Amino acid sequence: MSRTAEILAPAFFVRGRLTSPPGYFVGVSEGLVMWDLVLLALALMFVIEGIFPFINPEAYRKFMLQFIAMNDKSLRRVGLSMMIVGAVSVYILKS
Repeated sequence: MSRTAEILAPAFFVRGRLTSPPGYFVGVSEGLVMWDLVLLALALMFVIEGIFPFINPEAYRKFMLQFIAMNDKSLRRVGLSMMIVGAVSVYILKS
């Protein structure tokens, strides 16, 4: 089993269908499973990103104006911090 399959072994659903047994991909290539997870993560990101502007558009607008006023160095720090938190979270959840 490849490293990708070992990482994805706990996944029970592939394209809405239950796989059996866990960790064994019946008739589904590992690449397809990986792309399904990437698209699922992207879709979840859109849902989460849309919650705040939907609930409170005025506060969201003010928040975005603060980002526009930030200099490049500060904005890069925020982006790097978010990437580190995300990478550490994925590592912890997958180990």
